[in-house]
Amino acid sequence: ISNLEYFEEELLPQGFKITKSEIEVDPQNVILKSFDGFIGKSDMQMTGKLSNYMGYTDDLMKDKITPHGTLKGNLNYYTSTFYTSEWLDTTEVAETESVAVEDTVTGDITDYAVPKNIYFVMDAKIDKILYDNMEIKSAKGDLIIKNGIVDMSNLSMYILGGKFAMDGKYNTANPQKPKFDMNMSVDKLSFKESYEVFNTVKTLAPAAKNIEGTFSSDMSFRGPLDAELMPIYDKLNGTADFLIKNAKMKDLKFVEKITEATKLYNTDELKIENTLIKTKIINGKTYVEEFPAQAGEAKFKIKGNRTLDGIIDFDIEVDMPAGKAGNALNNVLASHGINDVVGDRFIMPLKVTGEETNPKVKVLGVKQGGKKPTQSVAASVVKSELVQEKKEEQKKEILAEAEKRAAQIRAESKRSGKRVKDEAYKQAKDIENKASKPWEKAGAKVASDKLKKEGANKEKQIIQEGNKKADKLLKEARERANKL
Repeated sequence: ISNLEYFEEELLPQGFKITKSEIEVDPQNVILKSFDGFIGKSDMQMTGKLSNYMGYTDDLMKDKITPHGTLKGNLNYYTSTFYTSEWLDTTEVAETESVAVEDTVTGDITDYAVPKNIYFVMDAKIDKILYDNMEIKSAKGDLIIKNGIVDMSNLSMYILGGKFAMDGKYNTANPQKPKFDMNMSVDKLSFKESYEVFNTVKTLAPAAKNIEGTFSSDMSFRGPLDAELMPIYDKLNGTADFLIKNAKMKDLKFVEKITEATKLYNTDELKIENTLIKTKIINGKTYVEEFPAQAGEAKFKIKGNRTLDGIIDFDIEVDMPAGKAGNALNNVLASHGINDVVGDRFIMPLKVTGEETNPKVKVLGVKQGGKKPTQSVAASVVKSELVQEKKEEQKKEILAEAEKRAAQIRAESKRSGKRVKDEAYKQAKDIENKASKPWEKAGAKVASDKLKKEGANKEKQIIQEGNKKADKLLKEARERANKL
């Protein structure tokens, strides 16, 4: 390369620096015998072959993207330390088409789009990746970059001492609607450390900060990404199975509330051993299938769901030895018609609902364990369950009506916001069209850009106000339902 400075400035993305290279060039191919350099502070070494560089360079000079200009390559890529924050730079996305408000990030849009005129097949190896407050080690795998999509295959790495393996796609074919589809397996990762590092864990499973132990998991997630490459959680879908060998759950609010309501003792610490917990995520709401746990001599069965805003709805069964019931617990049993427990155990079904930080616990009745209940006990349990069923129906009606009204409010705010933005863009276009002379066009462009920005900001404000109104309505409905 005779003029390295020109090559770097004109043909390579900003931030690339070449320190040493040995390259063979013919009219069709560029052979990278060695290609050492930096992306910002991140070192890189590449070998392999690039083809169609003439068409690619021609497109760059003309500032356009065509199939004719696709740069193709088979590369081996190595980095000792990759500084992610420098690579994920931001540039403004030009508006190319009208898109639906509910599927698009409005306002200042950040573009992390993968170039569509690159088709690379890469064997990548990275010793260390620094990402935010996380250090990723020994990352390696195969990448195919094509048509604005990064297709990852057999990707493996170590994070927080746990081993990750994954396959997936990062799709920016439409830069304004980036999305992902990921399958991942994790081996021996700490609950607490995963809470500290992963924003997704903090959002979907904040209870992880109160769990001592490790887990292994198979996960599958898909959904859209926001402008900062984070999942849009209320549109996230997937499954996750957690294999827990031995874990302890402490200082959980719902356990504290259960202790208060039932007068059980030795329930301050839940233990989970050799258990597979299955979960589903549907539009950001997490559903947990029934799993066992134990606290002292009490056996628990737990299932339910949690919303993104921390509202829980759990069904819990507590199985206790009858002989361990103290005076306080006997009073609870007596309030449900049981004065003498027949058999060696009894089962107490509970409903835990409301805000995760301050849930409410209701005792739904008491069932005999071991032997069948007497007729009087059975009648008491049936009556209690019928009353509870009636209340649950009323709750569902209140919440269903509130959710319907909240959805209408959100939809109307999106429509109103879009109308305001569309009108601003129309006015901006009219201003530009009226400017015919060169000196008029410059001023018209400034005024037009200002109108567009104001329109986008106003749209965002209208949508936010609608969301607040809908959230308030749902909160009030939940409070009414919980008082039943």
